[in-house]
Amino acid sequence: MEVGAALTEIRDCGLYKAKYKDFEEYCRDRWGYGRTHAYRLIDAAGVISDLSPIGDSVPGPANEAQVRELVQVPPKKRVEAWKKSVEAAGGNLVTAKLVRAAAAEFKPAPKSAKAKKPLERPGVSQTILKSALRLIDEAEQAAKDKDFAKVQSILGKLRKRLAEY
Repeated sequence: MEVGAALTEIRDCGLYKAKYKDFEEYCRDRWGYGRTHAYRLIDAAGVISDLSPIGDSVPGPANEAQVRELVQVPPKKRVEAWKKSVEAAGGNLVTAKLVRAAAAEFKPAPKSAKAKKPLERPGVSQTILKSALRLIDEAEQAAKDKDFAKVQSILGKLRKRLAEY
């Protein structure tokens, strides 16, 4: 937790900027951490902070691997997910696998794939896009020429073409 909290402060305050071009370079050069590991530690510190209200009533996480499984759980649900993990362990070691299983019910549902729109038919979207871009170019030129009647006319054409699809 201390390492993650320190890395968070170093990153957020830009304390690495005096000697390093970016945070990733700082972590790699100074600590031998890759970007992924550094951010795992930062995330773990945030989760531990969210779990702090459990106090002594439930044992806290012992390592980053356990905590990693709670990162995707909404902060307000992390305590509940952790308690379920401890309960599932039944007095034995709380493993990352147990935490993952308990956390699964609290994670937000994955975003479903968007339904394909009619515009996504092969070839149609490219035709629409090229036509729309051509009309936009014409409208920009008309605006530069301060021919606002022409701009309105072109926008009307653009609206009509897009409505056809």
